[in-house]
Amino acid sequence: MDTLELQAAVLHHCFERADKWAVEVQGRMESCCDLVAEEAVYHCTCYAVFTSHRSLSGQGQRGRPEDVEMRKAFDELFV
Repeated sequence: MDTLELQAAVLHHCFERADKWAVEVQGRMESCCDLVAEEAVYHCTCYAVFTSHRSLSGQGQRGRPEDVEMRKAFDELFV
């Protein structure tokens, strides 16, 4: 599935769900030009839960896992 097909599929699921999470996802999808550049690959679990019409609650943290080493390096820039 290429980027445009993925975006169309997710927007279709947003329409089907028609809940608060769907509105949030739709807003993010419509403001995103390139899902690969936006690192959508890290949201595979969210996609599976979203398209199966389940709730994200109890699924752990949202978004990409934090890279502790990168965070430390970033923090050192501003010390």
